Amino acid sequence: MTDEELGRIVRRVWVEYCIQTGHTERPDRICPWEEMDEWSREVDRRIGVAVAVQVARETAEKCAGLCEIEAGDVASMDEYALTGASEIARQSAKRIRRAYGLNAGD
Repeated sequence: MTDEELGRIVRRVWVEYCIQTGHTERPDRICPWEEMDEWSREVDRRIGVAVAVQVARETAEKCAGLCEIEAGDVASMDEYALTGASEIARQSAKRIRRAYGLNAGD
């Protein structure tokens, strides 16, 4: 998934929660992705990527003994989480996809 796709998921969940809880008094709280300012989009992208990286890291750690994921992949994802270096996360995601035989996005 791309950073934008992850950000859109964060936004969708946010809007759904605001509607479910009745917090719709501010239009910017429930506006669609296309109407958001770039700063807000970047926040949602970063949240989405951080969650995806954490899930990938934990998954890699759990299966490290069962598949061919190198310890460096996990370290790269941790580095991404701390520095925001999205290229590191993309490369780590490629390695994980290859380890699982998933070639989408290469």
